[in-house]
Amino acid sequence: MALELPDQTVRPETAIGPVARSTLVDRTVERLLEAIHGGILVPGSKLPNEQELTAQLGVSRTATREALQRLVSLEVIDARHGHGYFVRTPEAARAIRPEVLALSTRPEELAELLEARTVLEKELAALAARRAGEAHLAAMRAALDGMVGAFAAGAPTTEYDVAFHLAVAEAAGNRFLLGLADAISTYLRTMRARLGTWPNTPQDTVTMHQDIYQAIASSDAESAAAAMARHLRRTRVQFQHLRECL
Repeated sequence: MALELPDQTVRPETAIGPVARSTLVDRTVERLLEAIHGGILVPGSKLPNEQELTAQLGVSRTATREALQRLVSLEVIDARHGHGYFVRTPEAARAIRPEVLALSTRPEELAELLEARTVLEKELAALAARRAGEAHLAAMRAALDGMVGAFAAGAPTTEYDVAFHLAVAEAAGNRFLLGLADAISTYLRTMRARLGTWPNTPQDTVTMHQDIYQAIASSDAESAAAAMARHLRRTRVQFQHLRECL
């Protein structure tokens, strides 16, 4: 039997809380996801009815309705005719969909994602070293050149960073692993835009990517995996200094 949220209208410590007025539907979706991830709304539980949810969130009924429909389309909740909305049991395949990842904002989620990225991309680098063709290597070189140019101009490098890592993933020759890498990069691109300034040391960043490239170009799978691991460990350390910004 689905669990109801207990007396949320009279227990402020369990209420979802009001939503800021900017980007109302997006913020409403984010707030509902925070409630689900935070355990206020657990898998299998029934959401408050639309009127009560609108009051808790402090938004219009239209915003609440659109947010609920978006979560239904993302397969995060179910709409059961005549019974309301229920939180779905999480599934790994749904959790890594880019559009779901992009709505997640909690620091602990990003920390876990960076850990998963390290495990995944080490293996991608090793596979790329065994399978990369000239077209793959050319794509990596183009991304490196773009990164160098962006640093020199004082411009953001995220576009080239993402392009380099996706070129490595494509060179690995496994479409399922490429899909995972693409989903993670979509989320990280969104998060980096929110953070604004990422504490990069230009030469160190370029050197680490060049080390990955050289190992792949030399067909040295072990060195490629090690170079990728060093780079991503550094990224995780940098993130620790930015957690309070999320």
